[in-house]
Amino acid sequence: MIVLTAVGKDRPGIASRVTRVLYESDCNIEDASMTILCGEFAILLMLSAPPGLDLRELDERFDAVRHDMELLVALRDVTSDPGPGEELDGRPAYVVSVTGADKPGIVWRVTDLLAAGGANITDLESKVVQSGAARVYLLVLEIVVPQGTDLPALEGRLRELGAEIGVEIHVNPLETAAL
Repeated sequence: MIVLTAVGKDRPGIASRVTRVLYESDCNIEDASMTILCGEFAILLMLSAPPGLDLRELDERFDAVRHDMELLVALRDVTSDPGPGEELDGRPAYVVSVTGADKPGIVWRVTDLLAAGGANITDLESKVVQSGAARVYLLVLEIVVPQGTDLPALEGRLRELGAEIGVEIHVNPLETAAL
């Protein structure tokens, strides 16, 4: 498996150009996330590659895309690096939502508390929205927790943290969509 990351000023055609190189290299996109963050287009892809494809050769195939689209593109082989996140099936999954006034440290405080409780973050999105005269911070995390986690205790610690930093924090079971 190969991880590809790409970042550059948002413009039409980035996804097309990146995925064309992958198609022409016989790579398969196994998992993907693409989004615009403050005018920057960010891509994160997990790829499978044909046997014998050299990572340096694949990287060189992105040189024209890097130049034409003004992208930073990085590739990393993760075939031999199975990380702790691979054993998530069957573990309870939840959505943690955080809302409140925008201020530094919200993401760190929430993720630090979740990490201390053994939770693994599988997805995180945040943004600041204007609500009248106020700027409201929205943070949504999808997490999985170890079997046997005392969820009411974890929710209590999150509520205490919310009161301490001036945000509301809610935890709900993650409902997965059937594909």
